[in-house]
Amino acid sequence: MSDDLRSVPTVAAGVRDRLLAVRSLGILEGLDDDAALLLAEYSKLSTFEPEQEVTSANEEPESVYIVLEGRLRVPRPHGAPIIIDSGRGVGVIGVLSNSGRGLRSVAEVETRTLELSKDVFLAAIDESFSIARNLLKVFAEMILDERGELPAETDSVPTEPSIEDRTEPRTLVERVLELSRTGIFEGANSDPLFDMARVMRQICVPPGHVFFGAKDKARTVIRILGGTVQCAAANGQSVDVTSGHMLGGLPALAGRKYGFEARALTEAFAYEINFEDFLVVLETHPELTMKMLRTLSTTLVER
Repeated sequence: MSDDLRSVPTVAAGVRDRLLAVRSLGILEGLDDDAALLLAEYSKLSTFEPEQEVTSANEEPESVYIVLEGRLRVPRPHGAPIIIDSGRGVGVIGVLSNSGRGLRSVAEVETRTLELSKDVFLAAIDESFSIARNLLKVFAEMILDERGELPAETDSVPTEPSIEDRTEPRTLVERVLELSRTGIFEGANSDPLFDMARVMRQICVPPGHVFFGAKDKARTVIRILGGTVQCAAANGQSVDVTSGHMLGGLPALAGRKYGFEARALTEAFAYEINFEDFLVVLETHPELTMKMLRTLSTTLVER
């Protein structure tokens, strides 16, 4: 950090203060000098008194507020409020989800924030994959903390009829056609589709096969093509999933362990995707990253 500060361009005092604030935030890690200076020029420092509203649930967010000092409280109708402390922000989910609404937040104590306009914040994400990757991690953590470790129905994606009786691997073109109708790849051009299809490995496993254990570091994402897989958590809860379900994606994004064991109850077909390969595809095609951010943020708004 000290090296970065020594290379700060000569700017007006007010902009310099904001530039130092930008440089201090882990959520903005990865910005080069020009991008950081751009954020500083188009941001502002704000101070909120205790119990003063910062963002409203009834208005479309036009700015992101990142806490520099103090903390914000996000009330929830069910459950404990969310506390936003130094280095974290509010307005991010509303800006990315395009839902027309955000989350209400108030200052718990006197709080100082860095305010970034919606357009500037989106430009920063487009400029730096590091920022986008950080946000993906935070969103995945929030979803897992809210719903628990086991997969939910929202983890499933549209799929073709069961292919449990198919033993021949799908061709590259077949995988591309399937991807083009799936999740963030729907409507994508051919380049990201082929890049993703090339890193998908089709596997066929017998009953009893363990795809991964609850305490394994999440490094692989599984998409089930056919068969039934039991997902069992350490607390004894379990759920059986079938064709179309994605397993391991959220823990991998969050940098966590899987949190459940995935065991085939029948012969099962699946795509196995190395998570690092998936990240390379996202970094190469920023439009996919933005789609994924919008999908996760929309999930959080609707919970």
